[in-house]
Amino acid sequence: MDFAKYQTKVEETAVEANDGEQLVLNALCIAGKAGELANLVKKIVWHLYDFDEKRIQELLGDILRYITNLSNAFGWSLDDIASKNLEKLHRRHPNDVNTK
Repeated sequence: MDFAKYQTKVEETAVEANDGEQLVLNALCIAGKAGELANLVKKIVWHLYDFDEKRIQELLGDILRYITNLSNAFGWSLDDIASKNLEKLHRRHPNDVNTK
């Protein structure tokens, strides 16, 4: 999947709201889905639930969608965000992270 194409498709399905509402909605959705993911991982590790690959992928996909909505609201590309994240990781761990 190409990030630019994904960003365009997500933008086509975004909920219509004013800028402030978009930011709050998507930030809260990220927090909610991250909480669901954390709870699922806890259940797998501590309560020995079966590993649910499909559900984990769904939650990660939901989180990616909300991150994309925020990126779109700010006018940022996911490619730029990913590149900047790798640069930051390289600064923190210069011997462990290859940014190329």
